[in-house]
Amino acid sequence: MPFNIWCDGCQNHIGMGVRYNAEKKKVGSYYTTPVYRFRMKCHLCVNYIELQTDPGNCDYVIVSGARRKEERWEPADSGQVLPTAPEQRERLAVDAMFRLEHGVSDRGVLERAAPALARLQQAQHAWKDDFGLNSRLRRRFRVSGGGGARETPETAPKPSKNPPRNPLKPLPKIPLNQPKTLPLNPPLNPLKPTLKSPLKSPKTRLEIPPLNPL
Repeated sequence: MPFNIWCDGCQNHIGMGVRYNAEKKKVGSYYTTPVYRFRMKCHLCVNYIELQTDPGNCDYVIVSGARRKEERWEPADSGQVLPTAPEQRERLAVDAMFRLEHGVSDRGVLERAAPALARLQQAQHAWKDDFGLNSRLRRRFRVSGGGGARETPETAPKPSKNPPRNPLKPLPKIPLNQPKTLPLNPPLNPLKPTLKSPLKSPKTRLEIPPLNPL
């Protein structure tokens, strides 16, 4: 949808930018530019809306099914600077009197707009040196901490990238007169015989007696 409209079927508002699957057909031409018509169904009711291109005014026209929300205005009414039309540019190039009159009218527009431009420049001048304003503000915050420099993001210690999840507790202090504990793996007693593993014992040979001949 190229602009805001109200549907004639359900009286609901349809915002600009809503997408539709429209039927497109050529209905004429404006010089060599084709004029197209789009027919679409409202997504809130069963009403059909038809729009048509207007190449002469670079706009769209509602043919049926809706009414446009009027939000158009003339640029001159809002104080905008209008560009020079092609016909005026051609006349300015060849007509000296018209060029003089055009210059006088331009100076009048500038004089009327000068107070507003001065107020805009004054408002922007307060934020022109944003780096200096930021430096003075940070310096004021540092000295207003009640004596001594305050911790700033530049001077604060940076956190470790891989902090320990479970910090280790300090080991308890053992007094000197307390006997030491036994090691975890004490050495074997050399006087005590060790048991041999049955897997490593030598294999016994089984002897079969000879058979008694008849």
